[in-house]
Amino acid sequence: MVNVLRTSPMLLLSLFVLLTVLPFLEANIARGLLAFLITPLLIVYGNKHHLWFRQSLRWMVRLSHKLVLCLGIFFIGVLVSYELLQLLHPSIGYALHLILLSVSTIIYWAPLLLSCPFDKPRPFADRAAYYSLATALFILYHHGTFVYYDGMPTLPFMFMGMTVMMGAFLYLFIQWFRSEQHVDRPTVKGYVVSLQNKNNL
Repeated sequence: MVNVLRTSPMLLLSLFVLLTVLPFLEANIARGLLAFLITPLLIVYGNKHHLWFRQSLRWMVRLSHKLVLCLGIFFIGVLVSYELLQLLHPSIGYALHLILLSVSTIIYWAPLLLSCPFDKPRPFADRAAYYSLATALFILYHHGTFVYYDGMPTLPFMFMGMTVMMGAFLYLFIQWFRSEQHVDRPTVKGYVVSLQNKNNL
């Protein structure tokens, strides 16, 4: 990651500006930008620049195939990070909260966005099931906080998250539809009887 930042001055400058501005933003907006804009863009950046070939980042590729584990890490990471924000001193709790949230959301987005030439992508049905479950848990969690705190302290984060999740869900189905358009289905003869030579075609 350090080498990537050295070779990409614009990315380094963007991260510096972001870290400078985040403490002054309203907490839910900062969390929403981090979870639903910056971390997906980092994964897309990794795809474009083939960062997953690096030995230090191969664990992300392996982990992206374990959907239940990714979902569990994301859910527990979000819960723990929010509790750290509430329990610790504001400056320490906020920093730990953002670090843990960013790691959790990178793991959450990996099964949906991570792609590399040496790895077979997850089937669309698996990704759709994963995303449906993740979205349902996200909604249930925020409604649970509404009951527990007798209010909705995370309302902007929930709105931002739901908007991005629904947009990404729609994009996933559009990709799925486009991939199905180009499937070359076998003919009945080629499927039942093996073709011996080119004259049979």
